[in-house]
Amino acid sequence: TMINRSIVLPDTARIGIVLTPRKERELMAITGFDGKGEVPLRAGDRIEISRSEKVTKIFKLSNISFLENLRDKMKES
Repeated sequence: TMINRSIVLPDTARIGIVLTPRKERELMAITGFDGKGEVPLRAGDRIEISRSEKVTKIFKLSNISFLENLRDKMKES
C-alpha cells in the first residue's frame, strides 16, 4: 500500500490513475486532496496529477536533517 508514504518525482512527471471495475461489481472510491473534502469516484473515472503552476515556499522548523529524523523514527519502530 502507499498509504501515508511520500513519493518524490521529477517536476516533469505526470501520473494518471484510472479506476477499473472488479468482477462485474461496481467499484467506488473516495479521495481527498489537500484537505478540501471528499470526492467520490466510480469505475472509469480518471485522476491526472502533474506539477502545479503555483509555487509553494517551504521552510525548515528545526536543524535536524531529513535523514537524521528518518533514522530516529526507524529506531522507534
